[in-house]
Amino acid sequence: MLRRKCLRVMALALALVFMFSSAAFAAVPRYVYFQSGSDMVVVDYAKAVNDAMNDDNTLYNAVKQYVGEAEVSGAPVIVETDTQKVLDYQKALGAGKRFAEIINDPGYQTGRPEAQKELRVENGRAVIGDRQPGSGVPEVIDIY
Repeated sequence: MLRRKCLRVMALALALVFMFSSAAFAAVPRYVYFQSGSDMVVVDYAKAVNDAMNDDNTLYNAVKQYVGEAEVSGAPVIVETDTQKVLDYQKALGAGKRFAEIINDPGYQTGRPEAQKELRVENGRAVIGDRQPGSGVPEVIDIY
């Protein structure tokens, strides 16, 4: 049972990598929000990708792990693009849609969630901690 769950998380993580790394869409993910326990967590996904391109996979691997776990559990997963579109990615997963299919679909647009925590790297390790001022992650909550 545990092995099956691990395989599902790995499969979802690979799907996440494929969807978010494709150059086929106009906007790219900038921030990813996911629920971990009772907290909404935000991560600077663009930074994670940039770090990984520079041989530091710490944050990128943590994003894959935590977002994969949220996807499997049905917890909210929200993606904000570099053009400030905020999309309900968990809803897209339930409908069997890829990121490129929802980017211009108003049915997947949602408000930016209020994140209590932030996924970041401290002392070489990925940690979920309180949001830090000036970290670059969005502070403003959009209401549609």
